[in-house]
Amino acid sequence: MTSSLPCSARPALGSVAHPPIQLPLSRLQDPRIKIPMVDLAGAFAILGCAKEPEIVDFAESGSCWAWHIGDLNARRCEWRFLAKSLTSLQASLKDMDIDELLLHPIKRQPATWAEVLSIVLPRHDKPFFSGRECKRALNCRRVHFINLIYSGQLPGSDYRRGPNGSPSVARKDFIHFLEQRLVGGL
Repeated sequence: MTSSLPCSARPALGSVAHPPIQLPLSRLQDPRIKIPMVDLAGAFAILGCAKEPEIVDFAESGSCWAWHIGDLNARRCEWRFLAKSLTSLQASLKDMDIDELLLHPIKRQPATWAEVLSIVLPRHDKPFFSGRECKRALNCRRVHFINLIYSGQLPGSDYRRGPNGSPSVARKDFIHFLEQRLVGGL
């Protein structure tokens, strides 16, 4: 079907008939990271490094808080980095070259284990964490979390399948898991 309007009178392709709606600043999403840990791809995005070994070197040198949360028998590491630690490291990278920073590591931020736990752990004093809380803290999928429990690497309770079926993990066991899997030591 052909339009009866001459080409000059037709709206251009992709043009919008109405002006775009602008949201007030108060309705825009907060750009800060909402999860305590990020995976390797998140670390790439925050630090702007192009290679995995550079980020792993930062972790092993103690410049950032990092954990290997994967199965210990797996070929690949399942890295998790404390997001707040990476943002402070990223600020240091603006002032120094990567090689210089690896030779003279900075003190990781936050500085104490208690501060790290206050960021990572759910904010309640219950003796157990639900599976959902643990998965959020570790930034991992349900299958990975269940495999850690089945393999005995993360002690957890039995659970039922289906809606609201989730294993729980004792607070002390979850903290012990984080201490064991920490890269670079306390």
